[in-house]
Amino acid sequence: MNTINLVKEFYAASKCRLHVNRKPVVPNYDQALLKVKFLNEELSELCHAFVARDKVKILDALTDLQYFLDGTYLLCGMENLKDKAFIEVHRSNMTKFFKAGDRLKCITDDAGKIIKPLTYDPPNLKQFIEEEFHESKQNVPTDMSSDFSDCPIP
Repeated sequence: MNTINLVKEFYAASKCRLHVNRKPVVPNYDQALLKVKFLNEELSELCHAFVARDKVKILDALTDLQYFLDGTYLLCGMENLKDKAFIEVHRSNMTKFFKAGDRLKCITDDAGKIIKPLTYDPPNLKQFIEEEFHESKQNVPTDMSSDFSDCPIP
């Protein structure tokens, strides 16, 4: 099942102005801020569901987050990059481990976050953006950013 296709179906059926871009873009400020607002609402719902220890609400919040994330992939024109990017991030995350005998181990800080060892290899996501523009024979924009300097989200 491709969750992005289900979100596209929703977008097609909707009378709302829901944007889908074909190539990677940085959305305008208002579009981006709206996505961030909705994602924050869902994160808040997830937090409340954890506090309430309500499994149904946890599942609802997780699913809504994925729905909004998939919509954000569509807005940013990155739906074709989702799987490749995920695999690359996974590859990178696995470099946070080191072999100890026949087991993989990691070092964590006091909060439980994995500390990146010297062997860590960050994900190369730029390759996918460049690939998208190369395949369409367009130039990769040197500045794909919008002015988000006053974004209220830290």
